[in-house]
Amino acid sequence: MAKLRHILCVDDDPDIRFIIAQALEFSLGADVNAVDSAQGAFDYLDTLAAGALPDLVLLDVTMPGTDGYAACERLRADDRYQAIPILFLTALVRDADRQRARAVGANGFLAKPFDPVSIGDDIDRALKAAW
Repeated sequence: MAKLRHILCVDDDPDIRFIIAQALEFSLGADVNAVDSAQGAFDYLDTLAAGALPDLVLLDVTMPGTDGYAACERLRADDRYQAIPILFLTALVRDADRQRARAVGANGFLAKPFDPVSIGDDIDRALKAAW
C-alpha cells in the first residue's frame, strides 16, 4: 500500500467526512483533514507549506458552489498541487462521469457507497490502476 500520511477529504456531507477520517486514520494511520467544500480545500491548501502538502486528495463531485470537476481543474492548473494524486469519491459512476474525471486530471475514481473497512485498500488499488 502507498504511504499516505496526510489526506485531504473534500465532501459536503459531514457523515461521509467523519467516516472517511475514522476509516483512514484507523486503516492507514493517516492524518485526515476534512473540509466541506472546494473553497475550503483551496483555503486549507493555501495555508500549507510545500513540504506539508497532502499525499492524496479525496474529492466529491456533487457539492454546493464549486463542484469536484471544477475543483480538480483548478488544482491541476496550479503548479503547487499538480503532483498531488486526486481521487474522486462519488455516487456518479457512469462511464461519462469517469471520462470527465479523467479529462479534468483526476488520478482515479472510487464509488459511493464505499466500505469503510476496505477503503484503504480501494484507494491503493485506484492509485495503482491505469486509467
